[in-house]
Amino acid sequence: SNDNTSGSSTSRFLRRLALWGVSLAIIYQVSPGEEAWMSELTLPEKQRASPWDGLLPPSVHVFEGGDGVTMLIGRLYRPLKSINDDTDEKGPPLIVLSHGLGLTQDSGLSPFVRSFVEAGFAAFTFDYATFGWSAGWPRHQVKPERHLADLQASLSYIRNASNHLQDVVDTNHIGLWGTSMGGGHVLRAAAMDSEIRAVVASVPHVKSAFESVLRTIQRDP
Repeated sequence: SNDNTSGSSTSRFLRRLALWGVSLAIIYQVSPGEEAWMSELTLPEKQRASPWDGLLPPSVHVFEGGDGVTMLIGRLYRPLKSINDDTDEKGPPLIVLSHGLGLTQDSGLSPFVRSFVEAGFAAFTFDYATFGWSAGWPRHQVKPERHLADLQASLSYIRNASNHLQDVVDTNHIGLWGTSMGGGHVLRAAAMDSEIRAVVASVPHVKSAFESVLRTIQRDP
């Protein structure tokens, strides 16, 4: 009797396991992989953003992410009138935006980009690997170190003379803006990059709750 019960439980477990396996296989087959994800994007789709009445449309940029393999999608927004127009500086200074946990460049960055651009700054947004328009598989992997590497990769791309961005923006005057987890990323990126001219970290994530409590206890037991 016990043997029969055990055998029945094992059989049910194996059937459920097989069902889960089949379901995952179907999901994997119908979900876009890296190549399909990139090839199915058209230029207008990559340029998709909130309405930009009275502003220049963004230009789309494709560049290698922090792993040196995954291709990321970024957008460059330029002002009609640069804050540097009355100076000898070449092009507007640039602000690179780094979004928060699990978010994309289409997730609420438009008001900030518009404010920067209307003030005479250029703005550069991008999607971390596996998010938004960027490549990477499986999708939606939150990896702080990889996000930080992607942010640094965007800076390398912007500064690379062969990409000619120095012809339209002042690549010697770059600032960083980040919110939530992205706020923590820009603080770390600036600490490792002496050429960053300014940093804005909005409600930055800098430590876990456990680390914060532990540090408080150690400081004031």
